[in-house]
Amino acid sequence: GLKPWQVARLGVARSYQDLRLFTHMTVRENVLAATEVSSWFWQPGGARARAQRRQRAEAAMEATGLTAVADARAVDLAYAERKFLSMARILAAEADIWLLDEPASGLDLASRIRFGTLLKDAQARGVAICLIEHNLDVVVELSNRIAFLDQGKVLAEGDPDTILKDPALAAIYFGDRPQEAA
Repeated sequence: GLKPWQVARLGVARSYQDLRLFTHMTVRENVLAATEVSSWFWQPGGARARAQRRQRAEAAMEATGLTAVADARAVDLAYAERKFLSMARILAAEADIWLLDEPASGLDLASRIRFGTLLKDAQARGVAICLIEHNLDVVVELSNRIAFLDQGKVLAEGDPDTILKDPALAAIYFGDRPQEAA
């Protein structure tokens, strides 16, 4: 029942499958927007807080490989760069909980490996990550626990190896369902 800004202030950040970037803002402006604590023209903390926000934004762009395109508009980025911009905003927000919706979809192998490294580093720092992902390679590589959902219902929970070896769940995943009686 909380408003989105209230959830964000509690330390929860999320990505969207459709990215939702500020397309006509630069990469740097997009990332800086994630560090703002209010929507006022002035921010609390003065010059010192502004410098800290800028440092967080620069560190997030560095971690995601976007420093070289920091002054490019989001609309002009390649698809993988847009995905990493979405992640840079989450990094800069310094959230403790990340909700990621299909964050690796459409990424080439090299980008997917970079993405995986970002998530593993965040996990090592204590960030809790809830990942919604259909790519099983990504799920296996990044997950220590899986909840298998079908039509909004949790069918199974457990470690990746157990869940992925369950033939009934595999049948559901690949669309092989028994026909229900009419």
